[in-house]
Amino acid sequence: MEPVNKNQHHTPRTNTRPSGVSSGEAVSSGEAIREVHPIDKEGSTIEISNDPRNSNTPPLNPGSVGFSDNLPQRFIDEVVRSVSGYSPQELGVQAIITTDNLGRPVLNLTHSDNIKGEEKSFNYNIVFSGNNYDLPARIKLGETNTVTLPIDALDEAKKTKTQDAFRALTISDPKLYKRFNKSDFELADYQHEAVDKGSESLKDRQAAMIVMPTGTGKTVVAWDLMDKYLSQAKASGQKVLFIVNNKLILDGAQKKLRQQLGDKYSMSQVYDQVTDYSGDVIFTTPSSLNIEIDEDGKTKLDQLLESNKIAMAIYDEVHHLPANSYAATLRTIKESNPKSVHVGFTATPERMDDKDVFEFFGNQVTFELPLFEAKTMGYLTPMRILQCDASINPKNKSPILPGTDLHERYSQKRYSKERYPEIVATYRKLTKGLDEKKTLILAPNNDKAEELANFLKSRAFLQSL
Repeated sequence: MEPVNKNQHHTPRTNTRPSGVSSGEAVSSGEAIREVHPIDKEGSTIEISNDPRNSNTPPLNPGSVGFSDNLPQRFIDEVVRSVSGYSPQELGVQAIITTDNLGRPVLNLTHSDNIKGEEKSFNYNIVFSGNNYDLPARIKLGETNTVTLPIDALDEAKKTKTQDAFRALTISDPKLYKRFNKSDFELADYQHEAVDKGSESLKDRQAAMIVMPTGTGKTVVAWDLMDKYLSQAKASGQKVLFIVNNKLILDGAQKKLRQQLGDKYSMSQVYDQVTDYSGDVIFTTPSSLNIEIDEDGKTKLDQLLESNKIAMAIYDEVHHLPANSYAATLRTIKESNPKSVHVGFTATPERMDDKDVFEFFGNQVTFELPLFEAKTMGYLTPMRILQCDASINPKNKSPILPGTDLHERYSQKRYSKERYPEIVATYRKLTKGLDEKKTLILAPNNDKAEELANFLKSRAFLQSL
């Protein structure tokens, strides 16, 4: 397996919109000095406060550490803009630069937003002092969240760490986190790296395997990689297959392609009782492709390949590839076009039955974003992991091999009604004391999902959320 540098980071790309420059003004000398400076050149009004009537506040020294380097303003330019994509003013966030009673430079960022019908305030006091990072594990709404950063937090050696830390802290902030306020499409640095490494691997080996945690944008990488490959490979008239065994993922992938690349590629599908081979990109499931359409055993995949050449096949949830239908699909496509390239995406390459996924992609991982790194960089929310199948597998044994008693227990009890109270108890335990209790419960099919929803309603549980 190709080694992955888990410490490799890149300074995130910024995307700012120019705006006017505020003019400076000062109040009369008989009042507390509250001078409004045009130091945010992109338009934010920044206030520098120094009250000479407060004996606990030392006089502001423009040459002191922090203000000589203008750390608060640099934080806005190099961190806030990077994480949010805009200046505080453009986001409706108040930014005030001041000092605390120890004379340390402080940046206060404040705004309010409607959360579940209630107006909630988001308040951050960013203090530059000492050598260490000290950030709360998660923000508290309606309270001041103090963020202590080292004096050298914006030096090149630490800037990326500082950006990652602020992104992780504000991941649920509806104004300061980029995904909530950006309308245009922009890849993160790790996604650019995945696309670049994937492109190199396709040239060298006609295969690439990309491992990224759920929620970090595997589909975004897939479409950018596809677009880049097709532009370079001169595969005019050839088609792309997007294959996964989940119809919801297929529906979402189609929407994402349209959002990301507009009308550049036409789309069609071979699933859900629809058989349409006309699109540049064809969305399908392995079982749909392997449906026999005549007495001779001819499948829809055979029919597709009779009149179409496949340039690229993208396999999402590739850990399912050792299944017969998946593997047969890959081999058939390779046989029909030896020059075709194959890309696999997964969050979990290791299977519980120990079957090998890597062999389909040259026994190499092209790019991997570890779960811990994704959380540290602020691209995944912090999470607590609890064992939720203790009643079935009390010793947390893995792998669960077919033919064993444990595998049989999983088959019988994993999605049974007996476990529904356990699911409710797990939810209550995980969300206790949290402001945000939104939860996604995955079920194996629509019938089970509806059954569980009815159980929760019968317990008056859904109404309490």
